[in-house]
Amino acid sequence: MDSSLSYREGRLLSTHVPRIEKLRRSLVALQEFLEKPANSKLDHAGIVFGFVVAFEHAWKCLEDRVSDLGYATRKIKPILDTILKAGLIPASDEKIWMQMLEDKNLSWHVYDEDQACELAGRIRSTHLEALDSLYHRLRGR
Repeated sequence: MDSSLSYREGRLLSTHVPRIEKLRRSLVALQEFLEKPANSKLDHAGIVFGFVVAFEHAWKCLEDRVSDLGYATRKIKPILDTILKAGLIPASDEKIWMQMLEDKNLSWHVYDEDQACELAGRIRSTHLEALDSLYHRLRGR
């Protein structure tokens, strides 16, 4: 049996799943949400939720990498500066990452269907690719 799995009260529990694996799983789920046309509020909510989860896992992986580089900060701007300098995110993607951060924060306040549709469009057009690119960079190191 995998040592990262245990049983409690008849349920299989993960006691340790590496963050990079959580990122991979969240990207797979987000891709599944995006494969289908988004025709309803529920579809948009699924896409936005999937993005938020993937972004959070990506950000945790980046925080880990910044820590590995010797930085102790958890503040957003220093982390972004460090990951850009380290080449984890290409400089050409800085605006995309700033937009993703803004969209992640906005997602908690999206009550308007038009805004949710716009956000889902950005997730589809740029955010998924940027997150997937980061995953492959992290995996390659």
